[in-house]
Amino acid sequence: MGFEIIDGRNDGYPCIPELRECDNTGLINPVCEFMFTPGERGYPVIAQLPEAEKGFTGELPEYIMMCFGEQVNGGYPWISNLKTALSTSYSYLYFGDKHAERLYYEGKAVKTAYCGGRKVFDTYLIREKIV
Repeated sequence: MGFEIIDGRNDGYPCIPELRECDNTGLINPVCEFMFTPGERGYPVIAQLPEAEKGFTGELPEYIMMCFGEQVNGGYPWISNLKTALSTSYSYLYFGDKHAERLYYEGKAVKTAYCGGRKVFDTYLIREKIV
């Protein structure tokens, strides 16, 4: 299993041909509402899960599992460090004469902003090299 660029699939980004595409990455029912968690005394207790959210929240993971085809690790997944993943942004916004590099709304960082239907600010990850 390896990554390939296939016209008309995954918006032109590399994908794994054997995996089917999903239009929505949301949760699929039935979703388990309870799980075992360590209680006050260290013994497992059944607790209700909080409401699940879509998308990435919090810090990025330090490592990721990847496949690069038969030529790397015999085609099996391997764990790579994500130190080369950098958060960057582009912006058409200014505050006075200074270019806006970060946006906040009610104390939370804004990842993407639109004005008149046009994207004027976006934050995304880039990788400078594959390790």
